[in-house]
Amino acid sequence: MELRGGDSLLALSEPVFVERWSEHRDFAVLVPHSVRQGDEGDRTKRRLTAVMFVGMAAMAASGLVPVVHAIIGACALLIATRTITFGRTIASVDLDIVLIVAAAIGIGAAISSTGLSIHLAGGLAELAAADPIITVIVIVVATILLT
Repeated sequence: MELRGGDSLLALSEPVFVERWSEHRDFAVLVPHSVRQGDEGDRTKRRLTAVMFVGMAAMAASGLVPVVHAIIGACALLIATRTITFGRTIASVDLDIVLIVAAAIGIGAAISSTGLSIHLAGGLAELAAADPIITVIVIVVATILLT
């Protein structure tokens, strides 16, 4: 499997990883996880979480529902079944990331509705016809400036 920019990665690690990386902006969400042996309630919650995750991924991958709806549905079910608490859910959300995503959606909608995206795509298509190397350079510079 090849990871690309923007991909989400779910990983289970030792608690020291969360302590070491919780202040870094490299991760959108880090949640400490502890496993106690022999606690049937925790085992049930782990199984339920796994089922919810597989169901969410299957629904999104099959195209039955949009990815966002599958994620929200899985989170709502995890809260409704008391697998996670609402307070812990809210505490896990990084508001800076939410703000950046919301701003990006707004800027994208503005670029699309004003026709700027069509104009830029036409200009890049003309550059690509002339010289593909220049097109790559323009895309890289634009990406650096806009992000």
